[in-house]
Order: sequence, then C-alpha cells, then structure tokens
Amino acid sequence: KLLNYLMIAFLIIGTFGLVLNLVLIMHTFSNETKTTIDYSETNLGRFTPVATALLIMLLIKGIQNIQRALSCNIKYNYFNSRSAHYLQRAGILLILFSILCIAFDFSNYKLEDTQSFLLDLMSHVLVMSVGIALTAVSDLIKKGEIIEQENLLTI
Repeated sequence: KLLNYLMIAFLIIGTFGLVLNLVLIMHTFSNETKTTIDYSETNLGRFTPVATALLIMLLIKGIQNIQRALSCNIKYNYFNSRSAHYLQRAGILLILFSILCIAFDFSNYKLEDTQSFLLDLMSHVLVMSVGIALTAVSDLIKKGEIIEQENLLTI
C-alpha cells in the first residue's frame, strides 16, 4: 500500500510539472510577449517545451500504469492478468520514454556539457532498465497466474 501511495504522489508531482510546462508553452507561443528563454541553440527551437511536455506525459502515463498494477495487486491478488497488463504497458512506456529522451539529449549535445549529458544518459538508461524489468515481471505474473489456475484445478 505504501508503494501505491508513493506512485500517487509521483503522479501528482508529475502532473504539476506538466501544468508548469504547458504554461511555459503558452508563454513561448503567445504573440504579446517576447520569450526570455532562448531556444535557438536547441534543434527543436521554440518547440522544445512541446517535446518536453510530450516526454513528461509519457512518463506520467507509465507511472500511472504502475500505480494501477499495484492497485490490482492489492485488490485481486499478486497473480492476475490485469496487473500483468498494466505492468507490460508501463514497461513499454518507460522504454519509449527513455529512448526518446536519449535521442533528445544526443540531438542537443554540446561538448562543454559533457558531465551533465553523461548524468542524464545514465538516468535514462536506468529508467529503460526499469521498463525492461517491468515487462519481465509482467511475463512472470502471467505465467504465475497460469500455474496458480492449474493448481486450483488439480485440488
């Protein structure tokens, strides 16, 4: 249950970050104001906040699926197809998030920011590893559900 509440807290924080990013997007594209943030050095230019918002939405959706899987584990049992489905989806979303973040980082790489780039790369690889682990756990839960059903039938 603690993990479930922790995932809900991450969702709230992520949603707050997404709302702030959407405000930045509206500020960037409004005609009345000149933006104080210079996006000319990035490959996406003024669309950088839009790409960031899409990445945040992917991450929020992945965390939301993890939270749903935990809720299904609490409600039904550990071995159930619903939590396996949500974990599979969360794993795929986290892997996609990591790949897109790595591509985004490589497209904006500058030699003077090497240390920051390497830290970002390591964190994205870690998130990708979590996504791969979630898909593996999903397969284990599916197989565990089949074994559990077979055991119930033999008794």
